[in-house]
Amino acid sequence: MSYALIWLASAVVLAVAAIFVRQPGYMDAYYYYHIATNLASGRGMVESFIWNYLSPPDSIVHPSNLYWMPLTSLAAVPFMLVLGTSFRATQVPFVVIGATAPVLSFYLGRDIFGNRRTALGMAALTLFSGFYFVYWTAIDSFGLFSLLVNLALIVGYKIARRLRRGDMLAGASARAVMGLCFGYGALSGGAYLARADGPLLLFTLPVMVLLVSPRRKVENSLASVGLMLAGFAVVVAPWLWRNLEVAGVLLPGGALKTLFLTEYNDFFSYAKELSLSSYLEWGWREIIWSKLQALARNPLVLFGIEYYLLPFAVVGVWQLRRRLEYWPVFVYGMLLYLVMSLVFSFVSGRGSMLHSSVVLLPWLAGAAIYGLDACVVWIARRRRHWNVPLAQRNLTVMMALFAFGMSATLFGLDVGGRDARYSRYNELASWFAERGEAKAVVMLVDPPAYYYSSGQPAIVLPSDGPDAAMAAGARYGARFLVLEKLHSRAYEPLYSGEEQDERLQLVATLGEAQVYVLPEVSGLGVSEQ
Repeated sequence: MSYALIWLASAVVLAVAAIFVRQPGYMDAYYYYHIATNLASGRGMVESFIWNYLSPPDSIVHPSNLYWMPLTSLAAVPFMLVLGTSFRATQVPFVVIGATAPVLSFYLGRDIFGNRRTALGMAALTLFSGFYFVYWTAIDSFGLFSLLVNLALIVGYKIARRLRRGDMLAGASARAVMGLCFGYGALSGGAYLARADGPLLLFTLPVMVLLVSPRRKVENSLASVGLMLAGFAVVVAPWLWRNLEVAGVLLPGGALKTLFLTEYNDFFSYAKELSLSSYLEWGWREIIWSKLQALARNPLVLFGIEYYLLPFAVVGVWQLRRRLEYWPVFVYGMLLYLVMSLVFSFVSGRGSMLHSSVVLLPWLAGAAIYGLDACVVWIARRRRHWNVPLAQRNLTVMMALFAFGMSATLFGLDVGGRDARYSRYNELASWFAERGEAKAVVMLVDPPAYYYSSGQPAIVLPSDGPDAAMAAGARYGARFLVLEKLHSRAYEPLYSGEEQDERLQLVATLGEAQVYVLPEVSGLGVSEQ
């Protein structure tokens, strides 16, 4: 009954919050919404814009999800089919899924700590998680990824418990462990379909098995890894087959090029070479410095602005270092941190670490409360008048109330800002329509958001300057270039008026956006699919 009540309370809170979110709000969410509407309307998995040039498509309308994974959009489709194709319909599944995160936290508190107060505190801190709070209702991978990875981590520590007892050897217990390993792999496959970093789980289990049962490491590792890979393959095989059918490769989308960025804006470049050789030309000093910056920056994401939890969580993690149940998340968290910092150094700082770290919230909440309890006990040894249980209860409640206040404040600020780009793109779409250019291909910062406002194809403004914009515009038949306040350094002289480009004719200034006409060329344009 407790689990049902926590889920219901969380769902009500998130449903109320969702009322104030009137549109997707940012590129990722607009993208997932677009693919869901195409699937619900029978168009299939296609996208009607180009939002990066890592692997330039043949035409503007082309197969979707060659970079971002499909599960978020797929989760929304059944609700669109029943409730109608609307933004509100797609909010329903993510409120439902988001409400499971506090439930999982409560389960972890009861199962690991055996303490109802700790479990309730963990549920509250997971729900009211600073700037993460608004994302529990977002049409994005946050809730799905958190659910699938945390289920896998729970299965992981249950495997660890059985391995410590020697249950991998024979009999019914051995079969149970085999089933758990297969299930862990299947959950890892589901996590991969939600986010591309889901396969980190495939490295987590073998490391954990080696840590738990070093005396039998060969047989245990081989058996667990084999079953895990089998479960993973069953889930992801259809998707990989689809990639082969539409793109000719298992892993399309140019994602590996993000290894060779020298700044985040390179992600949206058109003409710049992104390869190992170009990356090495950048220089070892700059490469090492970028990695060190990422190593220092990425831990700041973990607490969702609730940095008051940090000292307690550090104490808690130290206290929990010997607890078997925390070993899977320790291994996974360290792998995530190192991969995001040392491999995907630039994209991790602009959203990837934020998305991926959502998994750690319940565990960090547990560590923070556990560390708080340890601090209370330490103080009580020096202040005899302290009532330890009462102090622990009151401070946990205060921590939860502070988290609620912080989350509500950040939610209000975030929601207020989400309407701005939507309003600007509505105004822009209306301007084009009034001049008979409603179907013109436009080049701008956020093509998924523009499509949401206009229903018309668009391509992303290349970050590497006007020459690249001309080349991309010529290739895809773009008619207009919209230069917004948010732009790369390459466009600053043009935007500020310090320089002119005779190839670009300024025809309007709409608020902070400048609209230019591109030279008329015949490009690939839009191909119906």
